[in-house]
Amino acid sequence: MLCKPDKRLTAEQVLKHPWMLQKTEKKDDKPLKLNYQMLRNFRNAEKLKKVALTFIASQMSELEISELAKLFHKLDKNGDGVLTFEEMQSGLAFL
Repeated sequence: MLCKPDKRLTAEQVLKHPWMLQKTEKKDDKPLKLNYQMLRNFRNAEKLKKVALTFIASQMSELEISELAKLFHKLDKNGDGVLTFEEMQSGLAFL
């Protein structure tokens, strides 16, 4: 399920997939343990990332930001708004 949307299975296909249909030995009915502190840390890391990116952007001029946007759009070959490893790798080959 963690793939590009055009290659992603539908919910119906997932439910009919052999991996989902295979029988497994039932161990117990205990619920999964959640580490709430790790979830909080993850949430806080996302906040820190946003603050850091905002700070970096605030230190740049409008011209620098527009140049970065142009570079991003050149690298984003399929126009999906996400740079894949391959897109970045091919872009670095030209630098």
